[in-house]
Amino acid sequence: MTTDGPDMPDESWVILGMMVVAPLLPALHLTLLRWSRNIAALRWASGLHGLLCVVLLWTFGAATPRTALIVFSLWLTLCLGYLQVFSMLTRSISLRLLVELQTHPGATREDLFRDYAGERGFDWLQEKRLSGLTRLDLIRRSESGLTATRSGFVLGLLAVISKRVLALEDTG
Repeated sequence: MTTDGPDMPDESWVILGMMVVAPLLPALHLTLLRWSRNIAALRWASGLHGLLCVVLLWTFGAATPRTALIVFSLWLTLCLGYLQVFSMLTRSISLRLLVELQTHPGATREDLFRDYAGERGFDWLQEKRLSGLTRLDLIRRSESGLTATRSGFVLGLLAVISKRVLALEDTG
């Protein structure tokens, strides 16, 4: 194992470099999101961040398969973790309700239901989700109600089994 610095192997320098460039992923994403107003900004930010990681490998001259695997694993973990946090903050109904309560102190239940999601309300949210499920061919709408398609039934069954295996309570 070679060393570049004071008794530090190449891999340590790369990992330290990854820790330094880690905050750039959210910064890149938020900058691109504000600039483009497009959800694809996360893909672009992740790609640019991955490119920075590759540059980091060659900068420290540590482009061995082992180091590349370490960098890729760290990058993937960072991207997935950031995606989860971003998704929770933007799509979680519970967190959105807390945001609404922060921005509208003293709001009633009816106020929250009406003003949810930038005053679009829960009806809008429900319609948006049902439209998405219909577009993905997971449900069918008719005058008699909603029915799951074959793929919707299979996906729903997998979700029920997963929740039971993981011992998750019934949640929204």
